[in-house]
Amino acid sequence: MENLIIKATEESPEIYFNQDENYYEIFGRSFPENTINFYKPIQEWIASLPILNQKGEFHIKLNYFNTSSSKHLFKLINAFKRKKVGKIIWYYESEDMDSLNTGKIFSEILDTPFFFKKADKIKSYQKK
Repeated sequence: MENLIIKATEESPEIYFNQDENYYEIFGRSFPENTINFYKPIQEWIASLPILNQKGEFHIKLNYFNTSSSKHLFKLINAFKRKKVGKIIWYYESEDMDSLNTGKIFSEILDTPFFFKKADKIKSYQKK
């Protein structure tokens, strides 16, 4: 199975899913014009993963996401939960209590422990 790597844009996050290393990361900002078109291939990729048996880590490093993206983010987390990923790690900026609270709500709804990491600044897409 190929790894899934999608470069960030001004409106969509970078996706770095490396099955060989059992390392899965989404980072940046998420407010693509069409969230379904952006997230559908990611959800399909996760669905094709074998059961991970508590291996691997899913790192969520978003400094901004809109309501539509949060719905898809929830689905991604739930998909990794069903695949039995080892850890879900939610990063939040030290001043962004909304992001921390969203992570806590997702963790509670999914009945899945998250690891929360405070960051001074979460990187996002930068034009070159």
